[in-house]
Parts: sequence; C-alpha cells; structure tokens
Amino acid sequence: QRRGDEEDDEWDRTLSGGGYSVAVTKLSKGEGLRVLDLSRNRIGDVGMAQIIGGIENSTYRECIHDLNLSGNSLDALSASALNALLSFPYLSLQRLDISWNQIRDAAASEVFVGLAYNSSLRQLLFAWNAINLDSACEKLSEALQASQLEEIDISHCRITASGMAAIAEGVRKSAGLLRLTADG
Repeated sequence: QRRGDEEDDEWDRTLSGGGYSVAVTKLSKGEGLRVLDLSRNRIGDVGMAQIIGGIENSTYRECIHDLNLSGNSLDALSASALNALLSFPYLSLQRLDISWNQIRDAAASEVFVGLAYNSSLRQLLFAWNAINLDSACEKLSEALQASQLEEIDISHCRITASGMAAIAEGVRKSAGLLRLTADG
C-alpha cells in the first residue's frame, strides 16, 4: 500500500531527525511489507540497531523478503541485532544487503553466527565491509555449511589468503551455494 504524500514527509522527517524509535513504531502498524529499503540513509549503528530490533519484535519478521540496509555505517550494535534477527526461527527474509557499511571482524562474526542458524536467507550482499580476521572467516565458513544461502558477495572485504582458504572449505561443504563473489 502506498502512503500519502503527507505521511511520506512525516516518515522522512522522522528518519532525518534521528527518531528511529518512532520509525519502528510506524513500521509496526503496517501490513504486508515485503521489501524494506533503508539504503544510504546514514542511519548509523545505534539507529539501525533500534530499527532491526523493531523488525525482530514485529510481524514484519515473517513477511519481509528483501531487506536493504546498505550504506548506513552499521557496526557492532547493528551486527548484534542482525545476529538476533537472523537467528529468529520464523524469519522469511530471503535477501539481505548490508554492503558498504563498517561491519568488520568481530561484528562480521556476529552476523555470520546468526546466518548459521538461518534457514530462509538465499542471498547475502556483504561487499565493502571487512573480514580481516581468520576467526571471522571461519565463522563465515561455518555459516556457509549450515545455511541455505545460494549467493553471497564478499567483494572488497580485505580477506587474507588464510581467511579465503577457510571460506573455500565452507563453500566446498555447502549444500546449496551457487555463487560466491569475492573480487578485490
């Protein structure tokens, strides 16, 4: 359903003013939302953690199929919230774009731990973050083996040779991965 122009303006003011808890309340009133694109809004780590928590605690977790959070300066708080969201048993999310953020190392591990428990996600776009630590690459490897992912993009994530070897093992043991993009 399309909101009116006045509601669109109110929504824009809410996000630009940092009223993320108000945005979460607005989200909880809707029905049938399948695509949520919050990309390039400069929401930041704290605000996005609130929004993700709001999604997790609403009926949206069961109807959103495509969630785009790219380019929002996400880091540790958001990664922890994503872990909880991805671990939720009735999540219907099929595509998650968290590229172009500041998710690195331990925060990336948080996301990958949640991914390992997820059975709905088919596509993860994680490009332009950082997975420098071998431990984060090992968590990704475990997630690839346990999840139902068909496609993942980890381009430009500063992965070391030993980290890529760990990821390759996960790809080899994955049941359904069809495409891995790891340029740069």
